[in-house]
Amino acid sequence: MFYLLGYTREEICERGTNAFNLKKAKSLINEKLFFKLSSYNPVGPRNESYKVYQQIAFLKKNLEGITDEAVEEYSIVIAKIFKWLNMAIDLRCEDVVNRRDTIEYAKQDRNAALAAEAARTAKFEHAHNEAKTAFDEKVDAEMAKEAAE
Repeated sequence: MFYLLGYTREEICERGTNAFNLKKAKSLINEKLFFKLSSYNPVGPRNESYKVYQQIAFLKKNLEGITDEAVEEYSIVIAKIFKWLNMAIDLRCEDVVNRRDTIEYAKQDRNAALAAEAARTAKFEHAHNEAKTAFDEKVDAEMAKEAAE
């Protein structure tokens, strides 16, 4: 949860390790944490740079194998946080996939529109050239007829 909300390893782990330090984390449980929890929005692009341990793939890997039931047996409060965390990660993953698919569909639509425009332009040029040739032949025929008279 701390990583997802933007806290760094140095703020919650023992120095030089990945071991969670409850004493350090306890000092972070305050109004700022609850504000970050309530204002976290899993939807939309992120402009910030994230460290490897703050990325969704790393967080999912850390959570795999942990079941809701096991966490609930340990603590109901932590189970609620665990459910929130899983839901936030799932929503974030869905949003990333949806945005990627939307971009891909937009690219396909753009390519289809460009191809349709090229076909329309080619058809117009062909019809224009045929009409111009027919008009030129008609004018030449009329001029030859007038010259013959």
